Amino acid sequence: RFFTIYVGSRGPNVFVLSSPTTYTGTLQADRTPSWTVQPDLGRDDFCTTVAGDSVIVTGGQKGGTAVASVLSSRAGATLSWSETKELVEPRQLHGCAANERFVYVVAGKNASGDHQSTVFYAERSTSGELGPWKFTIPLPATGYLPGAVVIGSRLAVIGGELDGAR
Repeated sequence: RFFTIYVGSRGPNVFVLSSPTTYTGTLQADRTPSWTVQPDLGRDDFCTTVAGDSVIVTGGQKGGTAVASVLSSRAGATLSWSETKELVEPRQLHGCAANERFVYVVAGKNASGDHQSTVFYAERSTSGELGPWKFTIPLPATGYLPGAVVIGSRLAVIGGELDGAR
């Protein structure tokens, strides 16, 4: 899975996060990016979103085991990752979304590979730091690989592989 993020309001930067290679690009005058290879994130099956001026990587798996770690980097021509608050529980093949105030993680697989319906969220401070992750109302079905987006104050979860529901 590739995760492409364009951060237009924070400068002319484009990010393609995948495993094993992550690229950052700066848009040129003709709107084509000039690419730079970044260090490997050291995980697969993660989810990436933009919250304010930060690029956030949630969960994923290392060596076949789901992880709860969360990485954050200020958006810029290069990405400098730092560990931040861990998820409530490990998650891989999940969806994530954010707005200026909240970051959400939805569904996915836990450390045992079981499909999940849980939804977590973390509030962002005015400085961009994430607060502790908390559970909120779960989805009506378990599943993995959903799309997620925040529209205004609403979280929308779209598609994915749902168990027993469409």
